Amino acid sequence: MSWHNFVPGQRVARDEVIQVCNAYIRSGKVKNPQNKISYLEEFRNSPHDVIVYTPQGSGWGNSPLNPNNWRGTDGSFIWERKVIPKRTQTDTEGNHNMPPVGLSDQGILSPTQVKLDSGSESLQPDATLSQVAEPEGDVLEDIPSEDQVSGAGFGSPEINKAVEASAVQHVIQLYESSGWTVISVETEKCGFDLVCKKESREEHVEVKGTRGTEQSFIITAGEVRKAKEDSLFVLCLVNSALSDNPFVSKYSRSELASHFRLEALAYKAVPK
Repeated sequence: MSWHNFVPGQRVARDEVIQVCNAYIRSGKVKNPQNKISYLEEFRNSPHDVIVYTPQGSGWGNSPLNPNNWRGTDGSFIWERKVIPKRTQTDTEGNHNMPPVGLSDQGILSPTQVKLDSGSESLQPDATLSQVAEPEGDVLEDIPSEDQVSGAGFGSPEINKAVEASAVQHVIQLYESSGWTVISVETEKCGFDLVCKKESREEHVEVKGTRGTEQSFIITAGEVRKAKEDSLFVLCLVNSALSDNPFVSKYSRSELASHFRLEALAYKAVPK
């Protein structure tokens, strides 16, 4: 099967889709191939062995490479996970019997604001959300200025507000189109933006948006604390949120811990 043979409504083995899409990315016919390779992770992480091609529009909205254009045979998005697999760490002797990766209760955050960063195009699997550098001595380390970084929360207040609103609206549409009931709790400042329910399932969704494709965004200490405490917490990152073709990545609590590291951007100074 080739790239152009997919037709709407066609059922295809997930592994075959990955193989065809990967070959097309490496053919030199696609723009920004390095960024597109990361999209294949959405297919690899999907619980569906057979998926259905369901294009949503034209251009990127019609591309087989766009994970949002594929559904499970039950109509759900391919990134919807009915059961979140436990992640384990391997000890120095190669034993896979260590506790699942999660948000540790140790190393309570003192920064009032932190940056979640994948660090590179390949996400770092051994990073944890409790690894936050503390200032040494009496002088705080230099904090990166806004013109040194990009991503959610790094633009002007006006741009940030527009990016956030667009990202939230896109995530709402994705959930509702897959049969979820969505309730916005953004004004309640409870550590997440949306309560999403479908039959017996419930997810507390924090939404982050970026203007570009960088996997970095601002997350507050309160949101990190909610991710630690709330077993229903998930985070949806919307890249290119203001474009016609935004891309959504969904992370469970353990996936946040294993895929990202925290970088402190600001501290609260209190009298000694």
